[in-house]
Amino acid sequence: MVEIPDFINATSALSGGVYVLVHKGKVVYIGKSKCMLVRIYAHRSLNKRHPGSDVPKWLQVKGIAFDEIHIRPCALSDVDRIEQEMITRYKPKYNVNHVHPMIKAPIPLRIHGVDIVINPTAAMIASKPVIERRI
Repeated sequence: MVEIPDFINATSALSGGVYVLVHKGKVVYIGKSKCMLVRIYAHRSLNKRHPGSDVPKWLQVKGIAFDEIHIRPCALSDVDRIEQEMITRYKPKYNVNHVHPMIKAPIPLRIHGVDIVINPTAAMIASKPVIERRI
């Protein structure tokens, strides 16, 4: 390992793990990623919301103001558990599930000759589905 005076080795941010965004001394968001550096940069880019951004307008995500970043590199098999433990502990205000606004109408499906109609609103209320996020 090379040591460079006055620099911090941030190589671990290139790997998978859990990250914590802090604003004014308070944990505001906890996330997970296969490459934390890229994901944290995405939060910063969303925060600026500049013209030409490739963020879809329907996406219910806003930039998160933060002034500290804490990372915990770990195996990808552990990120879900660690992220959930941290969210439970700190209850960050931006860790909320979003319902995709485009899904409003019933969805007809035919599986092995059986017709099924899924009503997303009723299903979401009854089962509280897990919203998958990219990592």
